[in-house]
Amino acid sequence: RAWFSRSYPSRAADGRRWLTQQPPDARSAEVTATDPSPLVKTRMPEGYTLASLIDTWLGQLDDRPRQILRLRFGFDGPPLTLQEIGQCQGVTRERVRQIVKKALTRLKRHYDSVAGRPLAHFAALLRHELIVHEHGWTLDACVDWLRSNDEIRLGPIEPLGLLGLLCELDEQFVLWPKHNVIALT
Repeated sequence: RAWFSRSYPSRAADGRRWLTQQPPDARSAEVTATDPSPLVKTRMPEGYTLASLIDTWLGQLDDRPRQILRLRFGFDGPPLTLQEIGQCQGVTRERVRQIVKKALTRLKRHYDSVAGRPLAHFAALLRHELIVHEHGWTLDACVDWLRSNDEIRLGPIEPLGLLGLLCELDEQFVLWPKHNVIALT
């Protein structure tokens, strides 16, 4: 309690100071702009697709967890269930779940690293779109946006698999496939 009471006012003051130093259009850009926020600094490198950059990011995993994540999130076709992956790999679905959980934990640590920046940039673009659409969006509209967005350059990745991976890594996103909705928490 003492830590909170002493540090919160100074953190709030720092935040207010930072906000007042921003240009007026940047302060409201997240909610009103039609383009991504000027505060988003990272960009996708020219000549690369999001799929190739995610492959590089997944490269920090061993072969088996990397392959299982690719199957689970549909990077090589439609996303597979734990049972289907278990049959392909010759293990139980519980073992697949454990491998996925361990791999995602490792990837979360590197989400904001240089290798994870393209996915973080994608998350910032999606967050902006969800704010513009009042914090929720139908999956069909989101998938159409993903496929047509020149800045994202999806590549061969299945859009719903990519959204599923993002929801696993970033707790600000929630995916409800049964209700056909992706939203911000």
